[in-house]
Amino acid sequence: MSKQNRPAVISLKIPDKQALYMAYMPYLKRRGMFVASKTSQAKIDDEVFLILDIWCEPEKFNISGKVVWVTPENAQNGKKAGFGVHFSDAESARVSSTIERILGNSLNSKYDTLTM
Repeated sequence: MSKQNRPAVISLKIPDKQALYMAYMPYLKRRGMFVASKTSQAKIDDEVFLILDIWCEPEKFNISGKVVWVTPENAQNGKKAGFGVHFSDAESARVSSTIERILGNSLNSKYDTLTM
């Protein structure tokens, strides 16, 4: 994924609440998700289009975003390889409110995540 005319389309399947907690980034202004990827070609500022499939939701969420950081393979502290996507469109509020409703009090947890 490098600078291109069209954003890369990424399907992200979230199988359970723990995976959602581990990937969600509530601390970004418009929120975001971590996408695990060992073979990622992602670069900062690349535009992406996420098809977000959350196990307990009947519909998939389609949301655009930008890569805001990349964790390379074999990163320090054993962090999982992948990249963080900052939501960038009007759908971010709907997606974020759905995710935060699902996570509930888990959002206040001090457990480590795949994110920063």
